[in-house]
Amino acid sequence: MNIEISQELFNKVISDLNRRHEFAFERVGYLMGTFDGETLVFDDWLSFDDEHYVNNDEVGARIGPEGMSLLMKTVFKTKKNFFHTHIHDFQTIPMASFVDERSWKEVNPALYDFSDKSPHGGIIIGKKCTLIKYWKDNSADDWDEIFIEKGCRPKEIK
Repeated sequence: MNIEISQELFNKVISDLNRRHEFAFERVGYLMGTFDGETLVFDDWLSFDDEHYVNNDEVGARIGPEGMSLLMKTVFKTKKNFFHTHIHDFQTIPMASFVDERSWKEVNPALYDFSDKSPHGGIIIGKKCTLIKYWKDNSADDWDEIFIEKGCRPKEIK
């Protein structure tokens, strides 16, 4: 699978994810795009406002019911491919934590209820590279993953 994202959108994502929050340890959002069977082109970003986060000590960021409702309404309205995205700036090569994988397994199958576009997935941006995990169908246990080196910048990512 090839990945494309404009430098402008990439910068918007990084800027949004680096915003400070009163209690959340990290920010999350969803990259949206279209897939033609070969190339996934990210073309939009779903950001969560401060009030969408729930104060919770178990995870770095938890999105509450209003934020999840916004996500599902956006999925239903756009019918795009959605990728949960956040930064692990403490990891050179990002790895999905147990919490990341558990939450992806809970949310990603539900995305197919509103948009049967495949794939949906998760993205973790690290210091040296980016991890992309994706599901080709609504099976929460069957995913593929790609690592993208930071030397490959948007528009060059293949």
